[in-house]
Amino acid sequence: MSLIPLRLLMSVSLTACLALVGCTGADGDDSGPDSGPDSGLDSGPPAECADVAPESCDATSGCVAISGYPILDDGAGGLCTDYDSLTPLGCMSSDGGCAGVLTIASDPADPETLWYLTSGCMPEGWTFVESTEYPSCS
Repeated sequence: MSLIPLRLLMSVSLTACLALVGCTGADGDDSGPDSGPDSGLDSGPPAECADVAPESCDATSGCVAISGYPILDDGAGGLCTDYDSLTPLGCMSSDGGCAGVLTIASDPADPETLWYLTSGCMPEGWTFVESTEYPSCS
């Protein structure tokens, strides 16, 4: 059995770690997308992610969009998921974690419309409905 020199092992580990996690952005901040002067992103103070418009969320440092697919009437008395219509629905901190379970939820502004949330995360104020998978509409 041959031994791997510690220096080589550390170099390989660091390279693997950087490949998995990503490198520091041009602005020196590892918390989100590069917001350096050439990035076109706002480099001001971090926003409260829940207050960021869903469409702008992924471009906001430290935030990630909560997206989902609409659940529709299938025309035969049942429901189906429209997997062709992934929609940003909310915004949360990229430091947050979710259970990663199938989540069907509704927006309090439109409680009759159901959404399949892809990450298990729900936008602030939304209501959990159930954990059921509906067939694809297409």
